[in-house]
Amino acid sequence: MQRYVRGVQSTHKIPGSSATPWSRYLVSQATRGDYYTHDGQDGQAATTQWHGPEGLLRSYGIDPSRPVELKHLRSLMRGYSPVDGEPIRPVGSNGTRVAGIDLTFSPPKSVSALWATAGPYRRAQIEVAHRRAVKSALERTEREVALVRRKSEGVVRFEKADRLLAVESLHTTSRLARDRDAQGIPDPQLHSHVAVIAAFRTDGQVAAVESKQLFRAARENGAWYRAELAENLKQLGLPIERRTGNGERYFEISGVSKELSEYWSTRSQDVDRAAQVFRQRYGREPRAGELDNLTLNTRGSKSAASSIEVNGAWRALGAEHNQTERRSEELFNDWGLRSEPKVDLATELLGEATRESSTITRRELRAKAYELSAGVCRPGEADRGVEELTRSGELIELQDGTWTTRRLRELEQATVEIAKRRASENTVRVSERSLKQARREIGREIKGSLTHEQRDALQTITGLSGIAVLVGRAGTGKGVTLAAAARAWQLEDREVIGTAVAGATAQRLQTDAKLDRSFTTDGLLGGVEKGHIKLGPGSVVILDEASMGDTERVARLVKMTAQHESKLVLAGDAAQLSSIGPGGLFKQLQGNVPTAELTEVHRAHHEWERRAWEQIRNGEPGPALAQYKAHDRLHIHDTRAQAAEAMVENWDQDRRQSPGAGGDDHRRLQQGARSDQCDGPGTPRPGGRAGITPRQPAREALRSRRGRRGDVHRPVPHTRAEASRERDHRHDPRHQPKRGSRHDQDPRA
Repeated sequence: MQRYVRGVQSTHKIPGSSATPWSRYLVSQATRGDYYTHDGQDGQAATTQWHGPEGLLRSYGIDPSRPVELKHLRSLMRGYSPVDGEPIRPVGSNGTRVAGIDLTFSPPKSVSALWATAGPYRRAQIEVAHRRAVKSALERTEREVALVRRKSEGVVRFEKADRLLAVESLHTTSRLARDRDAQGIPDPQLHSHVAVIAAFRTDGQVAAVESKQLFRAARENGAWYRAELAENLKQLGLPIERRTGNGERYFEISGVSKELSEYWSTRSQDVDRAAQVFRQRYGREPRAGELDNLTLNTRGSKSAASSIEVNGAWRALGAEHNQTERRSEELFNDWGLRSEPKVDLATELLGEATRESSTITRRELRAKAYELSAGVCRPGEADRGVEELTRSGELIELQDGTWTTRRLRELEQATVEIAKRRASENTVRVSERSLKQARREIGREIKGSLTHEQRDALQTITGLSGIAVLVGRAGTGKGVTLAAAARAWQLEDREVIGTAVAGATAQRLQTDAKLDRSFTTDGLLGGVEKGHIKLGPGSVVILDEASMGDTERVARLVKMTAQHESKLVLAGDAAQLSSIGPGGLFKQLQGNVPTAELTEVHRAHHEWERRAWEQIRNGEPGPALAQYKAHDRLHIHDTRAQAAEAMVENWDQDRRQSPGAGGDDHRRLQQGARSDQCDGPGTPRPGGRAGITPRQPAREALRSRRGRRGDVHRPVPHTRAEASRERDHRHDPRHQPKRGSRHDQDPRA
């Protein structure tokens, strides 16, 4: 389950109408010890401090060395000077002012758990370490993030501010969960609210802060804060456990009870559960604003318990988990009992930079560097490490502004060079006689004939070159073309081996194209390397859905087939499926080797629908969905469950209107709708807001189902005899599907 509150920096816009309650919340006596004191019963003010140019603060009547006063903060958040009441910054285009942007910095839960069970002196040390990290992150924001928007000659530009005007308020607990009464004990959660009120431009003018830029920089700033905090805690003698949590982005303090930390994550767990319900209901992750609403909806009241009661309860619970004050104190003096492993941060960064994608943005690169530096060094040193890797050529900036590693770039270039050489080689020759016979046999199976485009593609991929590419858009007949090519090679007594990253795709390729054998790509590579699978000059390897192949796999496959002088055909469409891991090599090979592209859509029967498919492929879903809506092919529902129910109702109507058609497909569609798992065109996917149902029978929802990497749904025959028996079984009329099961599709698709 994904965690949303674990050592993060969250960002929230404060509307102008909330200036008064927010200013009270940040500085009033009711917020020290924070959420658990009512009406200042403990008589403590929140720990607050100003951040900004000292001279300007004093011009507003503010002494920066003293705690924040309500009258000053309220006036500035409203946008007026506390001295003369004059506006300090103009209103926005809608006539209002944003009160500020709230940046909330929270350490990992083990830090808060240690703080709660430690003595007063150690608590103060942890608070100082936290606040120094917050201050450093805010200073980094001033240096690196363009927070001021200026319009000149009709062009909007973003520039860095000279300084920021902000106020920090330190809190130490979370709110009670909604299902806990006011007498309950809140969980410890050390965190700081930083309300960024305004920015000072380089020309001395005061301007509003561009909130979008802060949202975009949230991961970088949060990672910087955590790296600074980890180093501050290390200087106190605390042991740091690196690369924890979701995506290994976080850290924890070693030795703090994990059970206690989890127990004190009540609010975090409530938000997690609410997010899980949201995912089940809408089929996607909640966005930033929606996540804020989930957080607010799970928030309960402030506790009426006193600080003495709260501290007593914390220490008692800590003792139950062997996290006593004495044990917590021992963690600060653990220097001689542990050895620090040597970390090569540069090597780690080069490995992580392209672990998920072949390229990375500048922001992502910095964030990863800071995340990896937590527990190793200051984030500023990580910045210098990135600069050194750039100077040495280990990190390369591409023309589009993204970054990649030298190793991955060289692997791509070497693979393209191998492919270019193989493109001029003469490998498996296919006679015109075999091509004609293959076209005739496939024509009988589809009860039609290949189109001119499909015949041209067949000619290209069965040519003499050692490598070829087939780009097949959805519904254009890529499978039919591959089946014809496989038949032609088999007529020449060549062994045709299929492969795909996903096991289900490999199985489907073997079945549809009637191949001799088919393996997952990992299985094929490993089998050849170990000698279990033999390749030779007479072998043909077809990689289906090649765009799913990451650079390492595709490069190994290109090199392996070259070494064995086997022909390699890569088929797929980069616009449909992205790679698992760093990819993009399939697209680079296009044009550098003989390439055929299928563009005529046969699966869609109407011109408007073909245009819609093309728009979706080109990343233009708006116009495409509008066309579906205009032709009564799009129905929007609030939830996935409602969409699935409507699909079943539509299925039932189609079944009644055509009782003899498509029995197998209808049964599969009904099952898919009831299990809420259909993922074809017109059905909800992660990232879409609503459930969507197509009015026509949604058979295409069934064609696009794919298994995970390595899945094999039934044994793949490994010998020609097994493959022959399977083909005989499929060709036996007793095992043929009923006519009409594909009556609404062009067989060439």
